[in-house]
Amino acid sequence: MKTISFDEPINISKSHFKSLEDFQLYILGKLQKSELSDLHRELLDNRILEANEKPENYSTLKELKSNIEKKEISLEKETVALLKIQAEKNGQKIINYMEKVLKEKANEFELTVNYKSMMDNLLEKHNNGELNYISKEDFFKQIKR
Repeated sequence: MKTISFDEPINISKSHFKSLEDFQLYILGKLQKSELSDLHRELLDNRILEANEKPENYSTLKELKSNIEKKEISLEKETVALLKIQAEKNGQKIINYMEKVLKEKANEFELTVNYKSMMDNLLEKHNNGELNYISKEDFFKQIKR
């Protein structure tokens, strides 16, 4: 389990939350200093009214969550076992650890001088009308085996 430290006293009276979302809601409630302004309340009331009048224009939270794109990957058992060990060492769940590692790797990406030069040449040819493009359909016809 990770320890979270705060420099200012926030007086958390609860020591266990069912989810990070519960914790965030608790913190938001603690930090809420004032009521909504009349303008903000009016804006929210208008949006609720519009959503009730034209529900087809809006998605529910459940629909939104179900539409979030998920990627499925397959890994060898040995790889998963090693990742699980590393995740436990870091006090994380394996999925969070894998996402962290992948983000770090993705952020390490740097364009090489050769790649930049190649792209500059392609852009110059494009601007000069020297490239021949084909449609996606024609491309797939050409590569179909």
